[in-house]
Amino acid sequence: MGDAGKEIERFSEEIQGFLGKAEKQVITELEGLEKRCLESSMEDIDRYADCMSKTIKRVEKEEARFQYRIAFLQHRLHGCFTKQEATRNFEVCKTETRQNFQKYIDDFIKTIKH
Repeated sequence: MGDAGKEIERFSEEIQGFLGKAEKQVITELEGLEKRCLESSMEDIDRYADCMSKTIKRVEKEEARFQYRIAFLQHRLHGCFTKQEATRNFEVCKTETRQNFQKYIDDFIKTIKH
């Protein structure tokens, strides 16, 4: 395994930790969405069911988009690391990936809220 491969492996561990924190944020938002559905249902089970169905559909759609974005980032990261292997300037790749991960997580949370 070359330097790029080893560096990607180490960075992947960092990203896993980052995704773990993001997952906690998402769970908190989902709990808030469920609470909002409960409050807006005014004790009507069908209103609650409709609200939750719409919410879950929106979350599933955005989750799929998020997964595609992550796959795209992984592809770009690998390409960047390969290009930077000669100079060993992997920090450029890491910085861009961190920024994009945060942006995509923020976008995901913002979108599921509305």
